[in-house]
Amino acid sequence: MTAPTVQTLNILCLCLIVPSLLHGLVKQFWNLPMKNGREFFLGVQVEAGFYEGGSSRWLGRYHAMLVTVYLLDFGVLAAILAIGRWDWVPIWAGGTAIFMTSCMLGFSLWARRCVRVASNPPVLSAALSLEPRRLGDYLSWRVEALTLAALAVSWRMLLGAGGHIPWQNMMLVTWIVLGLLPGKIIVVRQGWPIPAEHAEEHRAAQQAARRNSIRWMTAFGAVPTAVLLADSLRYTFPALRTAAAQWLPVAIPLAASIWLLVAIARTNRGLDLGPDLRPPGSWATPFGRTTLWNRAGLAWFCIWFGGVLLLMFLPAD
Repeated sequence: MTAPTVQTLNILCLCLIVPSLLHGLVKQFWNLPMKNGREFFLGVQVEAGFYEGGSSRWLGRYHAMLVTVYLLDFGVLAAILAIGRWDWVPIWAGGTAIFMTSCMLGFSLWARRCVRVASNPPVLSAALSLEPRRLGDYLSWRVEALTLAALAVSWRMLLGAGGHIPWQNMMLVTWIVLGLLPGKIIVVRQGWPIPAEHAEEHRAAQQAARRNSIRWMTAFGAVPTAVLLADSLRYTFPALRTAAAQWLPVAIPLAASIWLLVAIARTNRGLDLGPDLRPPGSWATPFGRTTLWNRAGLAWFCIWFGGVLLLMFLPAD
């Protein structure tokens, strides 16, 4: 067995990332505006014939945005491979996630503000789900404790290691992981009014959405946790000379990445609302229009995502 090289590691990363991006394009992103049926566009109720009339250009704009994002991402990747800078592949992967998230979120907010909604959106009688939601019913405290333990062990090793350590990267991955737990708590606590019609089905759909979000966030957090742990092993034990030992820091994030890809593939399972159910934010109660995010959720996302961007673009040491 030979020791892993930088090129080998990044080829493994690309073998995971590229198929997942293409799978997401075909199975999730392309028809995302119509996932709740042709009466909706990105969760906004639209007029009849929206996808056939002049308003259909909104779907074209969405597809154009999506194609542009993918062309730019893969164009940058092709340039990196052409000049042989394999060490830039992790930077490209992180930049792709940030770029795609920003474009999708920005387009969604723009569309929800500008798309002409159906005339006189229905004001339905609403119900509230008063059942208690305990965090332990949604979160795995063992997984959370294991994650915190991995972060603590990693930082203990890094603080005791000698040589130059890219502290900015270490702080970035730590921020990403620690910031997910408040987000999970908000996901559990957040609730929406439930239309009185098909109230039980709407409640079940909200429960499925909560559990799916928690599952995805847990798998997403496993990757930076594994990367931090693997890097701490490399910096602390540079005397790992055997080829088998040098593959250990590779196997840890690789296993976490596979877990994340499985979670992404399962993202939409159990979330089909059906023709009689309404997505959150698409209807109005007698007290006002429902929203996709409550204030706590929006504040958490802005702080967490803003911190990620700040740490990514701070000047390196």
